[in-house]
Amino acid sequence: MKNTITIITALLFAALIVYAADVVVYPTTTGYPYKCPIPKTGQTNSYVAEDDGALEKGIAWPNPRFTVQANTNCVLDNLTGLMWARNANQFGGANWGTSITNCNSLDYGGYTDWRLPNIKELHSLIAWQYYSPALSDGTGTNKWTPVLGPFAGVQSDYYWSSTTGAAYTDVAWFVSLHDGFVSYFTKVTACCVWPVRGGY
Repeated sequence: MKNTITIITALLFAALIVYAADVVVYPTTTGYPYKCPIPKTGQTNSYVAEDDGALEKGIAWPNPRFTVQANTNCVLDNLTGLMWARNANQFGGANWGTSITNCNSLDYGGYTDWRLPNIKELHSLIAWQYYSPALSDGTGTNKWTPVLGPFAGVQSDYYWSSTTGAAYTDVAWFVSLHDGFVSYFTKVTACCVWPVRGGY
């Protein structure tokens, strides 16, 4: 009986350690007690009381939002930790399967572990206070332009994500860099491609 109690106590203690480790793993970079705190949209104009532009809820964007990495031609997103190819039109238009293959085989900026971003990663680039394109500059406080950068070749067009539709697997999700619109196309459609690397 004593051995049984000792074993049960040890198991409960081990389970508690695993649970505690799971609870505190992620937010080391945010300082918030949740695993995935939501960032601000970037919208600052208010059109009615208590709307997004008035409340500006969410995690503040870092300044700079994006940093060009020395000698790599890559851009680090200081909000998400993702690294993006500086050239946002790496392959021109391509269908979904070709886009995945092209990203996976890309040797760029000294890295070979590029991939097509998932829909959440791609959508994280959108700055909701801007359009055509809905993208900020490096500081995160102005609209992207070819002069302000930090990206080159940005298209106000549809960009493929690696995320397949749940209801219909012959489609995949895209993000419009024109205005942040999200929808899906059949995978044979040609869209722009923006490689990413890193992530959790």
